[in-house]
Amino acid sequence: MSTISKLRKGRDNWRNKAVERANTLRYFRKENNRIKKELKEVKKQLENSSKQSMSVLSEKKEIVYLTLQLFVIARISFQGIARVLKVIGPHLGLVKMPCPQTIINWVTRLSITRAFYPERLEIISHETQTLCSNKNIAIIDISATLGTGKILTALFLNIDHHLLNKEAPNLQDVNYAAVAVADSWTGETVANFLREIVKTVGKPAAYLKDGGTELAKAIRLLVDDGSPCIDDVSHVVANLLKHEYQEHPMFETFISTPHFKRI
Repeated sequence: MSTISKLRKGRDNWRNKAVERANTLRYFRKENNRIKKELKEVKKQLENSSKQSMSVLSEKKEIVYLTLQLFVIARISFQGIARVLKVIGPHLGLVKMPCPQTIINWVTRLSITRAFYPERLEIISHETQTLCSNKNIAIIDISATLGTGKILTALFLNIDHHLLNKEAPNLQDVNYAAVAVADSWTGETVANFLREIVKTVGKPAAYLKDGGTELAKAIRLLVDDGSPCIDDVSHVVANLLKHEYQEHPMFETFISTPHFKRI
């Protein structure tokens, strides 16, 4: 094959490849323009639908209620609630989203109201006093012993303690109701234990417990007892803290500090 033939063959190969690349780029350019047009149409449809659904939350109390439900029921962190509201807020008619500090203030006000105005709770109102046989809150807890068993303890705290005292209750402010030791506790055995206490000292105004699964199941089994259940706020906050920061490299150092252990 002569030199000229080789040059022509190389030129033809290069030309074919160039044409193929041009066709490919032209195809992707057309597809890109088509996708952009469809995206604009979808955005317009979303804007129109969001405008039609505006003003779903028209009053501030509705926004506060939704925020507190995300914290109390869904147990989302303050930062998480702010991010959730940024996503769903425009579809609910919210123009200005609450920041994490605002959410903290709302939760703090709810906590203060529940702590200093317990008489607003239906269970301790005079009209519903017959639901409980005494005015005590039953504090129940399961802890490990030095051996293999576990101790189940029930303490009684006067429900008016926070009305009569400004300080947190101490050991002398509670009365021992019952103590039992077993190799293990289940929801059924804890419920039977509490039923025996009720037979002796009467129904408490409420049960106060941590987030243990055995205690939670026992309270569900006693739902017909007429006494509500209160989750210990320190355990709830600790669980939220662990859920949010357990992957942080300094988390183990933080919980091992003496100050944190005293909480």
